[in-house]
Amino acid sequence: MKKLATVLLLVGIVFSASAQRRVKYDHAFSRDHNVCKKLKGDVLLYLVFVDSKYTKPWTYFDITSTLDSAVAAIHWIEEQAKINGQTLNISLKYFYADSQLTVYKDLPKKSLYETIEKQKLKQVNYSMNQWSDAIAKKIGEAFERNGWQADKHTKIKNKERLIAKLRNDEKVESVALMYMVNNYYKKDYSAAFNTYSNEDVEYAVTSYKNPKTIAHEFLHLFGSADLYNTEHKGKESKLVKLANKEFPNEIMTNKPIKLEEAYMSPITKYLIGWDEAIEENYRTALIEKRKKE
Repeated sequence: MKKLATVLLLVGIVFSASAQRRVKYDHAFSRDHNVCKKLKGDVLLYLVFVDSKYTKPWTYFDITSTLDSAVAAIHWIEEQAKINGQTLNISLKYFYADSQLTVYKDLPKKSLYETIEKQKLKQVNYSMNQWSDAIAKKIGEAFERNGWQADKHTKIKNKERLIAKLRNDEKVESVALMYMVNNYYKKDYSAAFNTYSNEDVEYAVTSYKNPKTIAHEFLHLFGSADLYNTEHKGKESKLVKLANKEFPNEIMTNKPIKLEEAYMSPITKYLIGWDEAIEENYRTALIEKRKKE
C-alpha cells in the first residue's frame, strides 16, 4: 500500500494553473531542515491518538498495541544508529491529560486517503495544517485544565507551540510529532507533512499501527525520502529504479516485509544526517522532476 508522504512534501513549491508542468525536486532539501534536523542525540517521539466520526474509536487494546509497535520501531532505529556509530536516544511519550487519552477531531475528509485523493495538493496541505493545529490547541486546553499555567507566550495555539513546550519539558533536541488515526483495518494512507518547508513544523499522520509504518513515517520527519513510486513521480524515477535494484528491502520502500527484515541504505543515512556525503550516482538520483499544480 502506498503512503504519500513524499507527495505532500510539495508544500514548499509555488503552485500554478498548469497541472502538467514539471519542476526539479531535490530530496536533499529536507536534510537537516525544519524542527527535526539530523537524527542524533536526544529525540522525543510524541504520539497523539485522534478519534473521529469515520475512524474506529481507539480502545485501550488498540492504544497499548500501538505503543508496543512504537517501542519496536524505536528499538530498531536505535539499533541502526548503534550499527552506524551514531549516538541516539529516542524517548516515547503520548498525550494524556485531564483524564483524556484521545483527542476528537474529524479529518478534512472521511479518511486521510480521501483527504489526499479528493483535494488538490495545495488544499491538502492547508486543510491538514488547520486540522493538526486544531488538535494541538485542544491538547493545550487539556494541559491547562490539568493544572499547567500558560501565559501569552507559552499558550498552545498550534503545533509549533506544542512542540516548543515538549522540547522544553523533555529537554530534547528534536520532537517527532505523530498523529495516530485508527484505520488499520481498512485502506488508508500514512503521510508526513511540511518536511520541505520552514513555514510550518513537520508532523506525520499514521493510519496503521505496525512497527514498520511507524519507523517509516518517523524517518520521513528527519528527511528521508520514499523509495517507491507515487503518482507525482510519474514514470518510475531513477531513484526508485536504483532502490529496487540495490536496496529492495530498504525501510523507505513499500515492500510488505517485517521491520526486522528492513535496513537503511546509504541514501536514507545521508538524508537523516548520519553520513555527510554519498556516492555521486545516489546524489544525482535524489534530484527528480515532479508534476506541478
